[in-house]
Amino acid sequence: MLKKYGEAADITAIRDAGFQWMLEDYDIDQVTTAFRQYLKTGREIPTPTDIIEILDPSVRPMCGRMYQRLVERSKEGPFALTRAEHEYIDRYEARQIGDL
Repeated sequence: MLKKYGEAADITAIRDAGFQWMLEDYDIDQVTTAFRQYLKTGREIPTPTDIIEILDPSVRPMCGRMYQRLVERSKEGPFALTRAEHEYIDRYEARQIGDL
């Protein structure tokens, strides 16, 4: 975070306005919590997209390789995947056909 220390005021104002514009649909307490969560592991100031992905995981980009691995594991039997993994497969397939 300190890498942004001393940044020109006009740059800071533009960045802050962008954050406010992108995150205006979320409650300030949600955004604050998401920032705190991100900063526990992040080394830089997060982008608005980083915060949105924490607040709404359904907007995260989905990985084709992950989908393929889960499909392969699902062939091992009805209990090979967790509910979340089944949901990932369903969301991935829905996005591929344009439902989401």
